[in-house]
Amino acid sequence: NNQTYIAFMGGYAPGDEVIIRHFDLAYFLTHEDQLFTQPVYVITGDRDFTAYYPAVDQRLLSREVVIE
Repeated sequence: NNQTYIAFMGGYAPGDEVIIRHFDLAYFLTHEDQLFTQPVYVITGDRDFTAYYPAVDQRLLSREVVIE
């Protein structure tokens, strides 16, 4: 739904300033059947902070997309 998923807060508490060290592109895979692999940004920082953000807008992944 085009939102960041925080996988691990590390030593941070909600409201703390997070120091981001790396911003990488990866592909999200599940144990379930998928029609495609979804590209995501992997955001990592100090204290093992880890988050994921979709690299492609979810609206573009709909089967009902009409390109004009």
